[in-house]
Amino acid sequence: MTVRSILALSLLTVLAGCAAGPGPTEAAPAEFATVKDSYGTFRDALARDDYDGAYEALSRETRDRYPSQVFWIAFNMTSMGQRYRRLVATSVLVTSIEKRDGQSAVAILRAKDPGTGLYEMKSFRVVKEDGRWLVSFTLQEFFGIPEDEFFDLDKVAENRDFRHRR
Repeated sequence: MTVRSILALSLLTVLAGCAAGPGPTEAAPAEFATVKDSYGTFRDALARDDYDGAYEALSRETRDRYPSQVFWIAFNMTSMGQRYRRLVATSVLVTSIEKRDGQSAVAILRAKDPGTGLYEMKSFRVVKEDGRWLVSFTLQEFFGIPEDEFFDLDKVAENRDFRHRR
């Protein structure tokens, strides 16, 4: 083989490597590689009260909608949020249904309500962004409270029963 042949072969090898696509180092992180992994990451972070970790599992749209402080308040400072956080933290992924486009899915959860002992089924949307499956939701979807009323303190105080406190 001549030097020219060796250089040409080397160049072809390099070009073939580039054409093969991203290597394993560019794959989605393990905690977001599948719907199940993302659900586990989100669930485990909420169980540890790791709001930063849970926030990382959220889609761009959800993060744009809710700054991290709002996310923390929703799950930590409201009774409905605390209840839902406990449900998610103790839930089991029953199934996930991926849509044909391969970019979105619905995760179905089952959790035991500690207050009643009954099982509840919940679901949330998951979307694929940059190869990572991320949780996507609105407060209304999670908690069933219209967003414009969620942080309306007058409305919350009006509906809250404070008689049990003395």
